[in-house]
Amino acid sequence: MERSPIAVVALAVLLVTAGCNGPALGGDGGGDPADSEAANSVPGVENGQVTNATALLAAHDRALVESGFETDVRVNATVVQQDQVVEVQRRQQTVVEPGRSEFQYRTVNGQNSSFIQFDHWGNESVWVVRGRLGDTTRYQVRDQQVPTERLTGTALLRNYINVSNATAVNVSEEGDLTLVTFETTTLPSSRDGLPANGSNVRDYRARFVVDTEGRVHGLVVEGTYDLRGEARTFDVTYSLQRLDSPTVERPDWVGAALANSST
Repeated sequence: MERSPIAVVALAVLLVTAGCNGPALGGDGGGDPADSEAANSVPGVENGQVTNATALLAAHDRALVESGFETDVRVNATVVQQDQVVEVQRRQQTVVEPGRSEFQYRTVNGQNSSFIQFDHWGNESVWVVRGRLGDTTRYQVRDQQVPTERLTGTALLRNYINVSNATAVNVSEEGDLTLVTFETTTLPSSRDGLPANGSNVRDYRARFVVDTEGRVHGLVVEGTYDLRGEARTFDVTYSLQRLDSPTVERPDWVGAALANSST
């Protein structure tokens, strides 16, 4: 399915390479970096800065769960695993029905023939996982709900939004939505937001687009770091693809997983 117009606009704002003083989208779609009133209407924002990331992300969770949503998250970095330097590529695609009555998401680590894939499906009472590595497949069934932050992306977003000096740099309008772009160069306080084993992190920047309901429509994080004496780069992207009450169909493999768990 194609991205929603809002997702396209949010991505355009994040990927713009012009300075903050220039319009992000050009023409009438450009933003007003001085519109502090609009920025301050975002939950957890005062004087154009994110002062309460907990409130912002709680609003993000509530709004997404209410409407249902689809997101796409990608992470690229180089790390050391088992004393080997490894390129890490991770992608997670998530679809959740309104009220989180049913969900599915897929996490893929690696690419081409070398990857580990986890497929998740669940509802209000069960969470089923299928893991695949090569020819090996394993299932896990949990009689519980998946944590909301795993679905909405808050577990990831918190690493980059929960820092000081995230400042509003642009405001734009798209339909009925006001989109505010925030930017920070302050490093994450948690190492979970940075590549493992990396040092001397520099050229760091995080940008994210939020509407006045608190929904994070997009996030782009970039940085450079040293790993075993060599300069490396990493990037993280989060994109809110849909808010139009998506539906989820239970995958065929879930039946096999539930059957195995009852034997």
